[in-house]
Amino acid sequence: MEPPDLWRGVPRRFADIAPRVEFGADADWWIIDGQRMFSFSVATKAGVRFEDQRGLLVDYRFDQVRRGSHDPLAHLRDNEADGVWGSVVYPSVGTMLYNVADSAAVDALAAMYNDWLAEWCASSPQRLKGVGILNVDDPISAARELQRIRDRGLAGALIPVSPRDDEPYDHPRYELLWSAAEALEMPLSLHIATNRTPEAWRILWTQWGFQGADRFVRDSLSQMIFGGVFERHPGLLVGSVEHEMAWLPHFVERIDYSYTQRTPRAPWHEFDDGVVPSQFVARNVFVSFIEDRPGVLARREMATAMITWGSDYPHTESTFPRSRDIVDGLLDGVDQRERLAITFDNTARLYGFDQPPPFRQSNVEL
Repeated sequence: MEPPDLWRGVPRRFADIAPRVEFGADADWWIIDGQRMFSFSVATKAGVRFEDQRGLLVDYRFDQVRRGSHDPLAHLRDNEADGVWGSVVYPSVGTMLYNVADSAAVDALAAMYNDWLAEWCASSPQRLKGVGILNVDDPISAARELQRIRDRGLAGALIPVSPRDDEPYDHPRYELLWSAAEALEMPLSLHIATNRTPEAWRILWTQWGFQGADRFVRDSLSQMIFGGVFERHPGLLVGSVEHEMAWLPHFVERIDYSYTQRTPRAPWHEFDDGVVPSQFVARNVFVSFIEDRPGVLARREMATAMITWGSDYPHTESTFPRSRDIVDGLLDGVDQRERLAITFDNTARLYGFDQPPPFRQSNVEL
């Protein structure tokens, strides 16, 4: 959870758009582009769901936020208490920047977040790997920012889970960005609730909308696959984040069926002889999950073996502080080699973690 002063000092022309905190009588609220978005509830309640769901309130103040959400050393202490060695760090408020229409503002505000995150992770670069925010409205600018944040030490980048409707990810204009990500060895993430279109946001923030959020990541991955993106960029890695993963076996079956069984229509893409779409999932796509036992049971049918687990600390749905027990249940029946791949090796390979030394698990206070 970003601190209230992160976007202080924003260029004056974006001052009315930049995220800021309104310290109200009832709670503290993030205001973005003149709209009240949410309070600090998302980062105050890690572990509360295990006690009483009625404690999952909406209205909170920043001084109630768990310190580990914005203090890197406290973050690491909480991780250790939960049996977790390192974190791949994604934005919270920063994801809301994709809902801002002014593209120049998104560029400036994302760059400020990326600089803050680089400094945050620099306090423990072997254990904190930051994922920056990219605005892909201008892919040339996005490629430059990707180079800049890699030079600053970030380990990956976020792109909208779905871009603007008139510029899907099979569009040739993204070629420079795909080339840059491949050359820089920077994995790109399609994170839940990072849509660039207002209509998608209206769907997501309904009670029924979240359950089907994987529809957007499926569309974007399909655009990349059938647009030949992974064929031209064999080293490009793109991941699904916080959509869980039980949808993936059905997805790979459908894309192969559509490619091999449906009547081709111009200008449908043709791969080299014998190649089917699921082979690109196997080579180029990684998937993360928090709690998805059906997905674990179906992992052999996903095509990709790049499966990663995350605790989602410090958010409401986090497995903290019960991650060890929850992971043991999720991976029941999974052999030790594959368990190690899911909980460490795959993430380490994607983001550059070293093997951790042994560390003592301590007690944690909720």
